[in-house]
Amino acid sequence: MDSDVLNVVVALVVIFGIFRWWSKPDAQTSNGATSSRTVSLGFRPHNVTPTMISTVQSAFPQEPRENIYYDLLRTGNVQVTCNKLLEKGFLPTPPPTFFTLYPQSTNVPVAPLRAQPEPPASATPSNLITRLGLDDRLSEPVGTLPKIDGKTTWLSTAEEREASLKERKAQMVLAARRRLLEKQKGAQAGEAAS
Repeated sequence: MDSDVLNVVVALVVIFGIFRWWSKPDAQTSNGATSSRTVSLGFRPHNVTPTMISTVQSAFPQEPRENIYYDLLRTGNVQVTCNKLLEKGFLPTPPPTFFTLYPQSTNVPVAPLRAQPEPPASATPSNLITRLGLDDRLSEPVGTLPKIDGKTTWLSTAEEREASLKERKAQMVLAARRRLLEKQKGAQAGEAAS
């Protein structure tokens, strides 16, 4: 019985020691910079690279870089930050202490992004039907299109899955186009009757 109590006490001391060691500020930072940042921000900032910020910025260009940088300081993980953006649609704005600890000129390291050339305005299709190449399918009678039954099955190859997704997208666009045309015809018939 005494040995069980001794084992529990030793285990608690070891766990406490590990916790204290893990939660102390980095020894490599001079004059307590990390501890002052931890106190000011309310969390221990992670190391953030310009590549991490650029990765999130390229996926979510509408999000301000300061918000991305601040959230990456909190999480230290690009995927967690991206998941937050997908779930909430935005990241919280950094507090004023963030801007004093990370001044505007140095707070967001910039990594070069590859510029995507924009197509000439004349080459840009004007509507969704043209962009998806469905002009030739507009004349198909409604009954010839296969119905989407809502049941999905996992197809064996990536090519089959891509073709299935492309066909579903085409069917949805064509069905929406037909509904719009029917609505317009109904509105014109209503105007002609009155």
